[in-house]
Amino acid sequence: KVKNLGITVYTVTFGSGIIGTDTEKFYKDCATDHDKYYPAANNQELKDAFKSISEELSNLHISG
Repeated sequence: KVKNLGITVYTVTFGSGIIGTDTEKFYKDCATDHDKYYPAANNQELKDAFKSISEELSNLHISG
């Protein structure tokens, strides 16, 4: 429902056991688009995912 309101939704999964499962598909589908889904199999990939998200959010601007 939130995506239909125009709100950007990011999702992140952690752990290599999720990749290729129905759980991964669920989180990928929950994200605004597949570019907003970040699968992190290990600690470094998790850090990288949140860094990417924070960089993208820092480029947002509110317009009226």
